[in-house]
Amino acid sequence: MEHDTPSLLFHQAAEHLISSKVVRPGVVVLMKMVGSARKAAGALTSEKVDHLLPGPMRADLDRLLVHDPEIGTTRLAWLTTPAVEATPTSIKLAIDKLMYLRAMDAHLLDLSMLPRERRRFLAQRRLLAVTFATATDAVARRNRAGVSDEPALGR
Repeated sequence: MEHDTPSLLFHQAAEHLISSKVVRPGVVVLMKMVGSARKAAGALTSEKVDHLLPGPMRADLDRLLVHDPEIGTTRLAWLTTPAVEATPTSIKLAIDKLMYLRAMDAHLLDLSMLPRERRRFLAQRRLLAVTFATATDAVARRNRAGVSDEPALGR
């Protein structure tokens, strides 16, 4: 569960098979081992974290991934966007973010029972999901505005 990257799991599975005297394991065998290890890690993470997430908090966390017209992006993208300068506006925005997280009791979540690498993996996975959702929202907005992604034909 600590190291959930597919390439590392692939190499660990290969080492395990070599030490077990399996001479040339097929790629499919290794892929299945990696898949089952990742599935087991996901189940173990859910088992360790589910009791920490009551219904209202789950709903708040789900809303982090939904586009919020008030801020023009998802709340997660808004929360993870760092300040670029030390201005009163940036400070107020940082305080607004802190108040938003405190309102949903995020400061009470203790994920210390998860290994550091697992927490990093989950954070990265969420960040990729937000990036994809934000890009999808941008394409949808362009399509609604009648702007095409197709290059203009210069004739």
